[in-house]
Amino acid sequence: MKGHAFIALILTSTSVGALAQTTSVTPQAVNQTTNDGIEEIVVTATRRSESLQRVPVAVTALTAQTLDTASVGTVTKLSQVTPGLVINRNTVLINPVLRGVGTSSGGPGNESSVAVYIDGIYQPDLTGSQLDLLKVERVEVLRGPQGTLFGRNATGGLINIITPTPSFEPTLDAMFRYGRFNERTARVYAATGLSDTVAVDVSGLYTADDGYVRDIVRGGKTADRRVYAGRTKLLFKPSDTFEVTLAASAFDSKDKGQAVAQPLNGNTSGRLPPNTNIILPQKPRQYAGDIAEAYGRGQDVSLAFKKSLGTVRIEGNASYLYHLSHLTRDSDASPGPGFAATTHQHTWAYQEELRLLSDNDSPFQWIVGAYGFQSKGDIMPLAAAATLVLRPVLHTKSVAGFVDGTYKITDRLTVGGGLRYTWEKRDIRQNLNGAFAYENEKTFDNWSPRLLVQYFIDPKINVYASYSQAFKSGVFNGQSTQTTAVKPEINKAIELGFKGDLTHWLRVNLAAYHYRYTDLQVATRPAGSPATVLQNAGEARMKGVEAEVTAAPVAGLQLRAAAAWQHARYKSLQNVLVQVPNIVGGVPSGNNAVLFDASGTSILRAPDFTLSLGADWSHETRIGTFGISGNFYHSSTVHHTYDSRINQSSYETLAGEIFFELPSKHVRFSIWADNLTNTTILDSVVTVVQGDIVQYNRPRRIGVGANFKF
Repeated sequence: MKGHAFIALILTSTSVGALAQTTSVTPQAVNQTTNDGIEEIVVTATRRSESLQRVPVAVTALTAQTLDTASVGTVTKLSQVTPGLVINRNTVLINPVLRGVGTSSGGPGNESSVAVYIDGIYQPDLTGSQLDLLKVERVEVLRGPQGTLFGRNATGGLINIITPTPSFEPTLDAMFRYGRFNERTARVYAATGLSDTVAVDVSGLYTADDGYVRDIVRGGKTADRRVYAGRTKLLFKPSDTFEVTLAASAFDSKDKGQAVAQPLNGNTSGRLPPNTNIILPQKPRQYAGDIAEAYGRGQDVSLAFKKSLGTVRIEGNASYLYHLSHLTRDSDASPGPGFAATTHQHTWAYQEELRLLSDNDSPFQWIVGAYGFQSKGDIMPLAAAATLVLRPVLHTKSVAGFVDGTYKITDRLTVGGGLRYTWEKRDIRQNLNGAFAYENEKTFDNWSPRLLVQYFIDPKINVYASYSQAFKSGVFNGQSTQTTAVKPEINKAIELGFKGDLTHWLRVNLAAYHYRYTDLQVATRPAGSPATVLQNAGEARMKGVEAEVTAAPVAGLQLRAAAAWQHARYKSLQNVLVQVPNIVGGVPSGNNAVLFDASGTSILRAPDFTLSLGADWSHETRIGTFGISGNFYHSSTVHHTYDSRINQSSYETLAGEIFFELPSKHVRFSIWADNLTNTTILDSVVTVVQGDIVQYNRPRRIGVGANFKF
């Protein structure tokens, strides 16, 4: 582990480029390119415009171009271009883990510990395909707890997907791609002004393929996918001091790949006698189950405004969303006898936020705000077993107030701090096998502080230190008959950072952190039960070093690298239940649950070391511009079970494209590739009494693309 830390530091001084830059979480960031060096970025990470290198926050930002050239078309691919971030699937759920902080079991009323935002609007539901990327301006990942300014469920950090602001000038951007498995994608974005004060845009996405998993029982391919998604914004800007944006979006998806799974190493209860000779997958990406169905749809609407009042500014937003996701899959992933595990899940959520902040050149900069959130989630029904059908209904109400500020003592020294108070109420009503079973409620509250000091060694080099805290309230587990709520999670973090433009063509950013994480909410499964039970782990410790470097040594060439080393361990996690294979006739045939002391073991889905390397090169000629880009990603071992029985060994992937752009810059053709190394990666692991049920990533894909911009 010390060796990995040393490698990370060496990469900082010798590598060329960070795959992602540090920038803000709001859509007002402005990129400015210098004449002969690294791009200067003006950001608003603290809700006000400031140079990237002056913001004392560790953030990774990925532009639309970087996302395209690295073949990042969904949120799950962000882990391959972001240091310290791992995103896996749990059937329809997306499970992000950032610096070792994540959620082992999600669903209604149990949201992710890494918050996801779209245009600053919190997304409580991480199921379905609504997170396929439409036209985006950039995607930003704030690394570390963000409890003061962003509040609930940001104990690990947050991901913000930022879409374009409607342009008053007519704009058209269309992208078409075709590739392996008959994959076809069309993404179109258009914007125009309707008057001097009103502009509108429309973004649409269609993507589909014929599946990449071989059905060894019926023949052919399965895991086919089809997604429609759309988004529109209406901007009203009567003056330079006032603007209102109304946004609406919708998605409709069918993704059988979320339901198609296979038993790892043949471990399934479907092979119990007398079915010992059933057909089972022998290789990754094969399927032998009886049933697989998954679909989702949803609608979102939001309103945001900004109004300058001279030396202060008021801004806010409100939103409403409804999401539905459905999953039916073979419980033992085999043609043997079993049952269809089914969930039909709804989520409704409403939220609003109001902020008042300073908007002047005073040494003292401040922000105060209030936030409200309420949601309802249900699953009807949740077939957790052939004889266990649940129908939970869960409600959440949350209110918060916060204040944050910085004071510039001298031109070189700045100090700051903030505080957020959150109150939350959770309740559950559970029905079992068609009859009322129980109901319960619980309230939680928390104070989350932040302290900061920053010092500029010279105008282009600074160091900072911060202490921050974040909170995820206790939750009820609707996916079992567990009647009580688990306790809240608390993450207390210390971070040290360095940001420096060492020359006009070389930028180095470093971050080191130490977390004390208490009462982690972890998922286990009791002996003989397919239902998930939540419990609190005693304590965990995370520490790590991250390095991001960007270099532009010559015109037309940018090199990037990002390395992250972390030591994420459960300090105290006793009496957790793990699944061990049930050996019948010399072969694994399902699992039995046993107690396990996981104290000192690696946190799930938190590899010790990750590395990203990327390069973009282009050359302009008389007939057009030629270019090539690539992205390499390495991850050390990823642990998927508390006892490390199921691990993903270290792996590498490679993606990129070769392109040609006409002199007009309006038309661009490309050849793209994803997972060029054809690496097999465990994408989802669920250990249950029926066996070890897993899903794998997509294999190598190569295709062609065309872009048109006017």
